[in-house]
Amino acid sequence: MSKYLIDVNLPSRFSVWASNEYEHVVHINDELKDSEIWEYAKENSLTIVTKDTDFSDMIMLNNPPPITQISCYQSVPCYAGVRQIKEQRGY
Repeated sequence: MSKYLIDVNLPSRFSVWASNEYEHVVHINDELKDSEIWEYAKENSLTIVTKDTDFSDMIMLNNPPPITQISCYQSVPCYAGVRQIKEQRGY
């Protein structure tokens, strides 16, 4: 069963989320709006994993599903941030 919903702004072929715990938005519908991704995650008890700051803004106005926002910088590869999150959570 999936636990995480990976947003379209993150690569779908990352080996970090190549398991049944991860569901990628591009495999559902890559044209979903943020509000639709939000509702899908809530309905399916999924944590949204995204680089998109729009979800942070939505949290202030709504009852959010769990969200993990990944910040990537030129000096720090994005996969390092994802790996760190997994290690902190004991995966």
